[in-house]
Amino acid sequence: MRELSVTELDARALALRQRVLGEIDHTPPPFWIWAQSIGLAEHVEPLGGYCRGTANLPKRLRELSVLIVGRHNRSPFAWWAHFDSAIEAGVPKACLERLAAGQDPQFEALDEDVAYRFTKAVLEDHHVSDQLYAETREVLGIEGLVDLLGCLGSFSMSAWGLNTFELGIDDGTPWPFPDTDPF
Repeated sequence: MRELSVTELDARALALRQRVLGEIDHTPPPFWIWAQSIGLAEHVEPLGGYCRGTANLPKRLRELSVLIVGRHNRSPFAWWAHFDSAIEAGVPKACLERLAAGQDPQFEALDEDVAYRFTKAVLEDHHVSDQLYAETREVLGIEGLVDLLGCLGSFSMSAWGLNTFELGIDDGTPWPFPDTDPF
């Protein structure tokens, strides 16, 4: 893990932590990253909270989108922090295991398949075809589509930060992506 001050939060950071995390007894690593720049954190954390909790997507798709982004960015912390939650929300474990291995996840639920293909197009191609846009809009609605885009940005930023500071990489956590080498 790279040097990151995780022992002290000033009054402004403590207030933000309370507002964003409430009574949670631990502070998750992404918050520590953003707290290094409290001005950024005051914008990033509310977006992350929206995406994790109240975005216009079912929890199953919110958790799935974190994992697709985590896999794309090879972020083990993002993967393991959301793997069980995605399964509990209803994403089939076998699909997630295939996703982790870099294989076609073969989602059977239409919304999972559409969210996966849309996310993959955004992350890999940086463009969505007219057909996929129309299909995503039909399945998720325009608000769901836009929320998915925003959440992809938020989750990508967190994965980049986790990887930059090597959080969840060097702590004995198993590497979740068998077709790639660890950092």
